[in-house]
Formats: sequence, structure tokens, C-alpha cells
Amino acid sequence: MLYALLCYNSEDAMAALSNEEEAAMMARIRAVEEKIVLKSRMGPTMRLKPTGAAKFARAGKPSAVVDGPYAETKEQLLGFWILDCESMDDAVEAARLIAGERAVGGIEIRPIAEFNPA
Repeated sequence: MLYALLCYNSEDAMAALSNEEEAAMMARIRAVEEKIVLKSRMGPTMRLKPTGAAKFARAGKPSAVVDGPYAETKEQLLGFWILDCESMDDAVEAARLIAGERAVGGIEIRPIAEFNPA
């Protein structure tokens, strides 16, 4: 089954990290990804640009498009991993490994329902 591991964190907290701190954290996460690949098939992993670079299309007709950031939250979606795991337990274990290497924020584990299967 496919799972999305969604990385939430404060953009301000991430911006406060020095280049060395961020590089060290990303190296730890890459090492954890290597462990995850031993149990699960890893699909795309993406890091998103800051919410200030985003636009938001509001539902309705006509659809209005506004500049980001839109959400009034303390944490933002910063990136994601797509995993093909045997079970939710395996996806949770992968999320715990990744979350353990982060100083703040968290990882949401969300099963993916096929919307447009090939």
C-alpha cells in the first residue's frame, strides 16, 4: 500500500538553522532513508519551496488565485516521501525514524487512495 509521509515544520525554525546545522540534519535523514529502503519501496521525495513562493486557488466559480502563504498555521508542509509499505505499522516505523532526526516539527503518515490508477 502507498503511504505519504508529510513533513511539517515551522519555516521560521528551518530558516533559523545555520547551513551546517541544516546539512547535518539532512545527512542524518539521508542515512535513515537508506534504512527505510531496506523494508519499503521509496518513491518520490520532495522538498517544497517556502509558502511565500506559493499561490492558492480558492474553490468556487470563478476560482480566485491568491499569493501565498495562505494557511494561518504555526507549521507548514515542507516536503514529503512516498513509500510502498506492507502495512501502516511499517509506514509509522519509517516516519519515526525520520522524525527522530529532526529537531522540531513532525511527520504525518497518510495512506494514499488511488485516484487515477494507470
